[in-house]
Amino acid sequence: MTMTSAMAQQNEYKVEDRYFRYESILGDTTNLFSSINIHKQFYPCIDELEVKESSLVQGDFELVSQTGYTEFYAYKDSVLSLIGRKAIDPFLSIPNMTIQFFIPIPLIRKIKTKQFRHQGNSEFFLAYKSKYLPQNLKKWTTEQGITEIRITGVVDWDNKFVRNDFYKDIFMTEMMGNVIAHDINYKVVKLEIKKGKWEKVDLEAKGFLQDLFSEKKEKYYSFYELESVVEIARINSIPFNTFSIQLDRSIGDYPNCSHSKNDIYVFPNPTFDNVNIRIEGSEYKYYTLSIYNIIGKKLWSKRINVNSQKHEEFVDLPPLEKGVYIYGVDTPNGKRIKSRRLVIIDL
Repeated sequence: MTMTSAMAQQNEYKVEDRYFRYESILGDTTNLFSSINIHKQFYPCIDELEVKESSLVQGDFELVSQTGYTEFYAYKDSVLSLIGRKAIDPFLSIPNMTIQFFIPIPLIRKIKTKQFRHQGNSEFFLAYKSKYLPQNLKKWTTEQGITEIRITGVVDWDNKFVRNDFYKDIFMTEMMGNVIAHDINYKVVKLEIKKGKWEKVDLEAKGFLQDLFSEKKEKYYSFYELESVVEIARINSIPFNTFSIQLDRSIGDYPNCSHSKNDIYVFPNPTFDNVNIRIEGSEYKYYTLSIYNIIGKKLWSKRINVNSQKHEEFVDLPPLEKGVYIYGVDTPNGKRIKSRRLVIIDL
């Protein structure tokens, strides 16, 4: 990867640099960075990312989080390309799945950015062991005698410059930058199951597996400062309406984003009186949020109904004196899956 003195302006990634990524749910649909009031966004967790030398032969560097989430990149001829991810997979939402694209996906060109457009496709492979599948699918595969599933997929992309836009970051720094629109589709072209030996599944037929491995779409907009390939902000519109920022310094004390099934965050913490709860990748239709005093006496509880794979809602807490409490999140069958301190402070 080319290293230049221009890193002072953060226009390229440099090994050993660190970035801090925060994501919030957007209440209103927009693709204009200039319309977002960044100080009204709430961030439940932080991805602290380190730029490291690439572990892939065809890569130049990778962004690695403290929880293992990884993005693999190539940077050649002033073009930044994504060559793979270790993340939640696009079909079954299983964490820590590595997808490597045979052909890199160009994301941004540093020079002549207004002329940037790239369309293409690439194959990739994924294999799923039965023991790592979601509970409903694991039960079904066990009943069917299936021990492994593997797919051959194709990712199609259409990435292009759409406009210059104005952006004001968390530190109130004003900048003009380039906005790149990304349309990415994942589809399965070959699906196989292992029942002692490998069997091919008919993708044209209707069935449980065919529904799970249907086409998945991503659409998002990235903001880059002029003459830079370092993403500063992102607006996601499909599959979730979210906004994220990427900074070269942290902005507070946040828990690490876990990138696992049933990610649950209660924030802000400390809080003056009320909180938000965010539930990602849920396998359940509802949870119970409870508040306890420091010796374990239950003071209050509320049912949280989940209606999406990235659910967030405002929770109006009961009147509580300032101090330290415990919150717990339980599944419908009463299993505790999250328990943390909750600090109430004065206004």
